[in-house]
Amino acid sequence: MKDLGEPDRAASLYARASGAAWDGGDPARGLEIAKQGIDDLADAPEGPGLADLYHEASRAYFFNSLNDEGTQFGQRALAMAQVAGDLRVQSEALITLGSFSDMPLMESIQMNEQGLEIAHEAGLPNQESRALNNLTHPYSFGLGKHAKAHGYLIRAIELAASTGNTGLELFYRVNSASIAMMLGNLDEAQAALDQAGGILERLDDPGQSGRNYAGTQAVLLRHLGKLEEAAIILVDLVQTCLEAHDANMLYMVALSLSEIAAETGERLESAEHALSMSLEREPHWGGTTWPLCRLSIVHSQLGDLDKARDRLAQAKDILAEMDWAVDYVWVSMAESQLATVEARWDDARAHFQDTVNDLRRFKMRSYLAETLLEWAKATAERGDHPRAMELLEEAESQFREIGAPVYAQIAADRMAELTGSR
Repeated sequence: MKDLGEPDRAASLYARASGAAWDGGDPARGLEIAKQGIDDLADAPEGPGLADLYHEASRAYFFNSLNDEGTQFGQRALAMAQVAGDLRVQSEALITLGSFSDMPLMESIQMNEQGLEIAHEAGLPNQESRALNNLTHPYSFGLGKHAKAHGYLIRAIELAASTGNTGLELFYRVNSASIAMMLGNLDEAQAALDQAGGILERLDDPGQSGRNYAGTQAVLLRHLGKLEEAAIILVDLVQTCLEAHDANMLYMVALSLSEIAAETGERLESAEHALSMSLEREPHWGGTTWPLCRLSIVHSQLGDLDKARDRLAQAKDILAEMDWAVDYVWVSMAESQLATVEARWDDARAHFQDTVNDLRRFKMRSYLAETLLEWAKATAERGDHPRAMELLEEAESQFREIGAPVYAQIAADRMAELTGSR
């Protein structure tokens, strides 16, 4: 390409090829193409095309869990784009750095919002929708503002649909389903996935979006109580994500598999492996507190309490440093599980109460209902049947409200058992 005598155009072509590899589900190939382009154009003058290539290299490094390199190339891309006056790459670089670089929460939000503002004012709908999508994570998990995050995704979907960008629309619809599940809007999540599935059928090679769709569908099945069906999908996706070097999807898949394993007592070793593999890849989609807490719970159920305590201590150290709002939920969950296994009943009750309080505050109704059910089980095992009945009544009501009849029936059956045992 360098022989074309148009190094800036050649850089743009490398950038497009690198991005296309990620879209096709092969982040490792995307990084390989970006590095090849930078090597081939080592003597090329800086310009918009080279800024574009450096930005795609930044994304590729991040998606391959090489975060230091991702930050360096992103900063270089931003500087080049600013000199060249390329607003599109400026917006893209700000969004990428704000989404994946290690920085305080509010700085992450501010950088993404700068990218959003540039895209909106310059009339760049693809970049505007990307910024809205990427802002959902810090707002949802960093600040606990899931409803606001969901609103951003709805706007991102509208922008993608207005430009006919079916790939982005598919991606955003699947992500909107994830936030809807957090809010306990399971019917809305299913509708979003149905719409995404219709788009998916029209794509020859859905790549990463196909994995995203399958994983999110499995998460919904889990919240609906269809655990075996969900687990089969998730176990298969763990290997697929490892082979594709897809750290972000591995993160989500490992978390969901661990939740099923903890509930059923099955596939605990598989969940431990998936979480460990995810942590090795330093995921930044959701940080490390959540998977560390899930790993602590898995270790508790496997009877390895020393490891459970160690993982929980690591999670608490990170929480103290990062201070992401929803991470307090995951820590309290792990604390309650460990205290229950160790028969520290007063501690367990306090941690369950902390978890429920935070879940109410953040309006995370799916996890609220599930935590009430778990708390009721621990309370009944301790012999406090009246309190267990109160928790089960609320759990049943919550499950019916969010559209999870399988779990509502489980709660009802447990109430019947307790009534019969009086």
